[in-house]
Amino acid sequence: MRNLFTILFVMCCVKSVWSQQVGLVLSGGGAKGMVHIGVIKALEDNDIPIDYVVGTSMGAIVASMYAIGMSPEEMVTMLKSDSFHRWSMGILEAGEKYFYFNRDPRPSFIDIPFRFNIKRLDSIDIQAEIPTNIVSSKQMNIAFLEIFSQATEVSGGNFDRLFVPFRCLASNVYTKKSVALADGSLGDAVRTSMSIPLVYKPIEIDSQLLLDGGLYNNFPVDVMESDFKPDYIIGSDVYKELEKPKANDIASQMANMFMNVQHYDLSEKQGVIFRFDTRKYNMLDFSKVDELVKMGYDSTVVYMEKIKEQIAARRTVAELTQMRADFKAKFKPLEFQNIYITGADENQRRYIKRFLQHENRSFTIDEFRKKYFMLLSDSRIKEILPRARFNAENGNFDLLLNVDVQAPIVAHVGGNVSSSTSNEAYFGVSFQRLANYAFTATADAEFGKCYNLLGVSGRIDVPAYLPFYVKMTGVAHRFSFFEESRWFYDDNTSFDFDSNELFAKLSAGVPVAMRGRLEGGIGYGRLTDYYRLNKRSSTSDTGEDESRYNLATAYLRYENYTIDNISFPIAGYRYDFSAQILTGNQYFTPASAKSTATERINETWLQLHAQYDNYINIGKRFILGVFGEAEFSTRKLLSNYTATLIQMPAFAPTTHSKTVFNSAFRANHYAAAGIKPIIKFNDKLYLRNELYWFVPFKRTERTADEAGKYESFSLKKTEYIAESSFVFYTQRFSAALFVNKYSHAVSTWNIGVNLGFLIFNDRFIY
Repeated sequence: MRNLFTILFVMCCVKSVWSQQVGLVLSGGGAKGMVHIGVIKALEDNDIPIDYVVGTSMGAIVASMYAIGMSPEEMVTMLKSDSFHRWSMGILEAGEKYFYFNRDPRPSFIDIPFRFNIKRLDSIDIQAEIPTNIVSSKQMNIAFLEIFSQATEVSGGNFDRLFVPFRCLASNVYTKKSVALADGSLGDAVRTSMSIPLVYKPIEIDSQLLLDGGLYNNFPVDVMESDFKPDYIIGSDVYKELEKPKANDIASQMANMFMNVQHYDLSEKQGVIFRFDTRKYNMLDFSKVDELVKMGYDSTVVYMEKIKEQIAARRTVAELTQMRADFKAKFKPLEFQNIYITGADENQRRYIKRFLQHENRSFTIDEFRKKYFMLLSDSRIKEILPRARFNAENGNFDLLLNVDVQAPIVAHVGGNVSSSTSNEAYFGVSFQRLANYAFTATADAEFGKCYNLLGVSGRIDVPAYLPFYVKMTGVAHRFSFFEESRWFYDDNTSFDFDSNELFAKLSAGVPVAMRGRLEGGIGYGRLTDYYRLNKRSSTSDTGEDESRYNLATAYLRYENYTIDNISFPIAGYRYDFSAQILTGNQYFTPASAKSTATERINETWLQLHAQYDNYINIGKRFILGVFGEAEFSTRKLLSNYTATLIQMPAFAPTTHSKTVFNSAFRANHYAAAGIKPIIKFNDKLYLRNELYWFVPFKRTERTADEAGKYESFSLKKTEYIAESSFVFYTQRFSAALFVNKYSHAVSTWNIGVNLGFLIFNDRFIY
């Protein structure tokens, strides 16, 4: 009897040891939450099991990665990857930009969408859609689809059936309550838990708009206790105490308004909570992965003996590795077949499906990713939230796309504030519609001392097997050039040259792979230049000389484009090749003979243009830009030297050079090359250095009778441009402080400031 009692007692003890359950709770805290990975690694290295995991915000990301079977090493690899940096910061890489849909660049830094509802003729409800998030969700949406869809399928949408049972916290700001998510789409759950207000766009789950879980419960020990009831809790808390709000500190005010930090203390038998001093790190210090993981690991190891005293259960690394392999072996290949679209009307769904070229065949996540970013490059589509649902009948996943179509009217405001004459104000409005075909109409107006524009354009996109678009453009713009740089406060109401263009073009274009676009078209324009042949005569005495050109053109243009911004690029590349045939008449009317018949000359010529611009990363902080440009024109010399010079192609590679008239950098045939050493201080601030060499093969010189003639070619008559600028750049704003030197100019040295975007419409002749 005594032996039987002893055996039963030993069996009960063994059962209590091996049934001991351990729960891990991970707080929010942005990048500082990477400390949690070090805690997990220390526990695994010492054979401490983790049976349940609960997290908030960044803690939810780490907890979810653990719950789907990722090891600490795999987590570190992911967090150090370029792909994580891109989706956490909303950055698209070059291969994800579909140039085909790129609209003509405009100097806009504010785009405000408007929706309107006509209830009756005397009642129109107009609502502006102000952006609610700073970081784009485009990258994150598809990243979460790829990371979490297979684990969601294995668990059947029940988070208790993951590799480790899991909970994450979100916040319902309408009910002012914390929400513990235990089922459904794992990617959606994690996404809501980390949707920091004003940073990431929130999404709806079960008709609830959910935001970052840290708003109401940043350290969810209570959820661990209520949902899993573990025998022992290990907590990792990186969130510091809230500071008293300060009158001039909006961040401290927002934190105190939103954050409701929970504090818990556990007895030695209940568990242990590690609280880390991460004050020297900020919420976005994702580059400090190794430091933060080491902090978590070292702190946990120091306390390990006490943890082992409380936790008798053990799970070796070999056992864990096998368990992970067994769980991941259940993952189905992430291939899709059926597509279901919500959030769009029937015609819009048809357009999207035609663009995806689905035709009921299966396709991989890589194939979908390409099409996904293609669609999102279309300004008429605001966002796509993809989800996956396994279909047992065909053995593939169904792809569920929740599409948010852009508002039909978008207002654009922008321009440039400069220390010179290039102050510009820009206003535009676009009307866009997505149906069987996509249509966009835009009206633009720009006003300033050196440039004025009125323009309209319309584009129809057809999502055929080979997508194509048809575009019509009408432009009236004027360039007022000065031969020297002038400060904005100078008396500069008079100009040296005034060039006016009024033209219309009809074109069609097709995509060439992901980054290219081929466009061809025809056009007709009237170009008029006003100038003075004899500058020693006053304008009031003689008036202005006038050259007018009535021209028709047919052209073909190929662009391959991935550069990150049009004004001050530091990444990507651009290839631009165009060929134009032009024919028409030129008319010259001298100022002294306004009332007499004008001179008329017929002309036909070929114009070829090529440009290459590429940016190469050399180390972490240094970028080398390489530039090349060439021009070839068979156009003959015009009626006089000045008219010829104004109409000649201009080499203007910098923002400043586009605003001044420099005769030394104009030629019918030329080649140019440049290098751009760039020092990058961070993602937004950099020192940009540029040096260009210009070689005119046929330089024009003035003759005694003002006719002009070609000089013989000589390398001694080449020119250069050198410029250095400090640039602060975001997608919505740019600021530059520059100094430059021209080898030949009225003002060889120039210094100035540009705030905003200085972008001109394409001219009639490329």
